[in-house]
Amino acid sequence: IDIAAGITMEYNTRKYDLQSSFNQAFFNYSVYLDGILQTGKSWTIASKFDFMAYSNEYFSEGRKIKLWDLSIRKSINQDKVSILLSFKDLLNQNRGIERFGGLNSLNESRFNTLSRYVMLGFKVSLGRKRKSQGSLQVN
Repeated sequence: IDIAAGITMEYNTRKYDLQSSFNQAFFNYSVYLDGILQTGKSWTIASKFDFMAYSNEYFSEGRKIKLWDLSIRKSINQDKVSILLSFKDLLNQNRGIERFGGLNSLNESRFNTLSRYVMLGFKVSLGRKRKSQGSLQVN
């Protein structure tokens, strides 16, 4: 089992000496939790969860976005072949948005994104493994 978690906080502020009514401040943060579970020798389950919050000061609205991805991998023939089934944006909340402060401006970018989808992948490793001074190398 491998688990990682973290938080990112961003505070943007602009202060103007001549016109204090132009002063601006906003706060964004994100939290993530990632995990990988190895079950036996050939199965791997991975999950990734991100929560992003954008404040609504000086913007049309605040945004809270939850993204959850899940994948299942099956290895065959000593990891030479693997099949991967990935589920992206399980909560169907992916919205393309980015907010940040520039030198004299506050910016909000919106862009198109894929919503919930599933991918099936197939991987084949070519070559053979050989032992070399206590470690494995792939030729």
